[in-house]
Amino acid sequence: MFRSRYLFGMLLIALGVIFLLHNLGLAEVDIGYIFRTYWPVFLLFWGFNLLPRPSAKGFSLGEFLPAAVLLFLGAAFLLRNLGLIDLNLRIFMKFFWPVVLILAGLSLLRGKTANISGERVAFMSGLELKKMPWSLKENDSFFAVMGGMELDLRQAKLPPGEAVLDLAAVMGGIEVTIPEGLPVTCEATAVLGGIDFLNEEIGGLIAARKFEANAPGDPNAVYPHSLYIQSRAILGGITIRQ
Repeated sequence: MFRSRYLFGMLLIALGVIFLLHNLGLAEVDIGYIFRTYWPVFLLFWGFNLLPRPSAKGFSLGEFLPAAVLLFLGAAFLLRNLGLIDLNLRIFMKFFWPVVLILAGLSLLRGKTANISGERVAFMSGLELKKMPWSLKENDSFFAVMGGMELDLRQAKLPPGEAVLDLAAVMGGIEVTIPEGLPVTCEATAVLGGIDFLNEEIGGLIAARKFEANAPGDPNAVYPHSLYIQSRAILGGITIRQ
């Protein structure tokens, strides 16, 4: 990604110049102080890199949230290290993990799931839909809790138009195989988990991204079948492949 390389390259150049001046005796630099004080700059660089790119479709709150969290943490720790604010880490941690749990719960509630017609749950068990023909509902949901699921949509009868597939893995895993050429949009949110969409991955503490595959060149084109996937991985993983 160009922005990642550019930001990291500029950071390396700055560090190199500082070390060079120090080694040549042209400047007195306390290397330990620099790292102790300015390490939050890495969080700021990381958050800036995760900011969603401008597009005609805009971006969702889930795409913006990881960048906002990193930028907030980077700014807060940097201001604390510079002595500009008094940041009590004990108080911060009292709020941090409860907020992560709240965000994890909200991620399970959001999305195009209001009209879900049914939910299939694997609780400490497994579910496989890959060897025999099966039907995908217009609004279908799969929820794996400390269990695993394998779904092969190549064996599924797809409803006409857009089908909504809601996936949630909590301390579990879900694997989905999609047919070649099927237009797919995937809204992915990971909280202490990971999601792999056609070999593109997100993961970490809090991460969100929107993926598209086989998107039509003409936005007004009408396909007989398309798929919208709402995927949430909390302390778990979701893999989507074709």
